[in-house]
Amino acid sequence: MSSNEEVVRLINMDFDGIKKDIMNLIEGARVQFDCGNFQNDMVNIEEKDDVFSLLVCLGYLGCSAVAEGEDEDLKLAYVPNKEIKRALMGIIRKQEWYERMETIKRSDNLLKAILELDGTTAATLIQDVHNSPAVTLLDYNDEESLTCCVMTGLLWSTLGKYISRREEQAGKGRADLIYEPAIKGVTPLILIEFKYDGSAEEAIAQIKTQEYFKRYAGQYRNIIIVGINYSTKTKDHQCLIEKLD
Repeated sequence: MSSNEEVVRLINMDFDGIKKDIMNLIEGARVQFDCGNFQNDMVNIEEKDDVFSLLVCLGYLGCSAVAEGEDEDLKLAYVPNKEIKRALMGIIRKQEWYERMETIKRSDNLLKAILELDGTTAATLIQDVHNSPAVTLLDYNDEESLTCCVMTGLLWSTLGKYISRREEQAGKGRADLIYEPAIKGVTPLILIEFKYDGSAEEAIAQIKTQEYFKRYAGQYRNIIIVGINYSTKTKDHQCLIEKLD
């Protein structure tokens, strides 16, 4: 049995909701487990802690101490690098339960809201992502955190369809986040600008005044611009979406 087949077998056992844990790990979360009872084999797998311990041994997960002075058997699992992340995403996408996961539905709905210029729904979904296990680990205090939040939300729905770029040189400055279609002419280009304690209107205005879109105007007939703001007072996200003519 290949290591990939073993990973599929372990995940599909679904001990204590491990499928959801794996999705959260791919999105950047860290998950606590106890390696104290692991027997270092592929046979005696009886609970989620054993699965995580084995995935660490197989190299699919890294682990670190929970905190200094804590039980040394308690560890935090995480995805160690982009290559492993891509491998795990490829494995997950082939499973029959993939499209039924709430994380996938949320990601699909977020992309759908953006493409349909539905800023209200997009803001609500971004708020949900913000409250998810992966993003709550961030110090949510700047535009960098906002960028990670939105990229987490769009991770699954844009896979294979879009190429994301951050701080891309465009027009008179740098666009915060760009989703360029993997195949031109099929889906719109998406330009996203973030504000922190500003307004979504300001973000949209910046895209226009700085002419971030002009670099792509000759390549794409459809360009969608998105302005996203987070308010530290209300703890809410605001989103405005327009389609450039």
